[in-house]
Amino acid sequence: MDAENDANKPNASPLNGSSPSDEPQPLLQSNDNGPRSRWALLLNEDTDLYLLRGLLWCGICDEPFACALMSTGIRHYGCTHDRCPRPLVNAEEVEQIVWRAFALKREAEAVGIKRNERHAALHNALVRVTVHSGVSDVSFEWRE
Repeated sequence: MDAENDANKPNASPLNGSSPSDEPQPLLQSNDNGPRSRWALLLNEDTDLYLLRGLLWCGICDEPFACALMSTGIRHYGCTHDRCPRPLVNAEEVEQIVWRAFALKREAEAVGIKRNERHAALHNALVRVTVHSGVSDVSFEWRE
């Protein structure tokens, strides 16, 4: 197995604390023209850019998603399994869907939550969110 494939494995990512650097680490790099051919950065787990970090899972391979910042500056989430055929998921779209579901389920609580407090509120309310066939096809595992 080569170093590029090792970098795409979940246990080799900064999200699992194995990278000593605080700098963003390369996640995706390829010369082909597939959906994962652009440059992206795997962001450290303490970044505030991603509302759903640690909550999203792939419905295809049952692996966690990682935060991916494209070279274009567009935020995405991507499956951490290096052979997953799933294209990256637009972060803004899936975050809006999940926040709306939270607000509908916990209306009174959601009203008083500031934007910078949403990540913690979602982690308190959800075990995980699974993305199935696309960004609008998600299922929720709520905490009791």
